[in-house]
Amino acid sequence: MPSCPLYGDEGRLIDSSDIYGKDFGMLHYCGCDLGGCYVCCRKGTSRPLGTMACLDLRVWRKRDHGAFDPIWRCWKESRSSAYRWIGEEMGLSSKDCHIAMFDQRQCRVVEELSLKKRGKKNGKLSIRVPEGLFGRG
Repeated sequence: MPSCPLYGDEGRLIDSSDIYGKDFGMLHYCGCDLGGCYVCCRKGTSRPLGTMACLDLRVWRKRDHGAFDPIWRCWKESRSSAYRWIGEEMGLSSKDCHIAMFDQRQCRVVEELSLKKRGKKNGKLSIRVPEGLFGRG
């Protein structure tokens, strides 16, 4: 059972409709005070797709997908080969290389590598991080 990355509390299994308003399957949820950490499960199972993430890490993971996914979607490269490339660049094994498993530091690296591979310097992404979300002053 996944646990909260902030407090170590074990997540409880809930229906995704409790979060999204629509049923996408089950997820592990922890109602912590930083946006409620959760991780979605593989369809039809209680097996998590990655690690629990609170709001700020979920924003980073969405940013990563905005930068990374065009590499395999638009360039006709397979998703697995794109992840293999990221894994090689980051020194990660294929079993440890998935955006749903990354922390903020790893997300920053993925974003930078992906934009560089796509030929963008300081490229704009479709998801903006609200100002002050990560800094406290």
